[in-house]
Amino acid sequence: MVHQDGTRYGPWAAAGAPGSGGVQNANWIARPSVVLKPGNYTVIDSHADSWAQNVQSNNQGIVVVKGCGVR
Repeated sequence: MVHQDGTRYGPWAAAGAPGSGGVQNANWIARPSVVLKPGNYTVIDSHADSWAQNVQSNNQGIVVVKGCGVR
């Protein structure tokens, strides 16, 4: 991931997980446990051509980033 100011985070290893209908390796999950600063990020993938995409995503790769607040 690259923050809007150019700060790079990663790369991180990801593990395949089943997706809809049990499709193997439909999802790839990384759990880096890092603190990210607020802002906009670009996600970089070593195999971007394999990303899920569809008409609703404007044929762009689909990514979900989840986190929790830091206290």
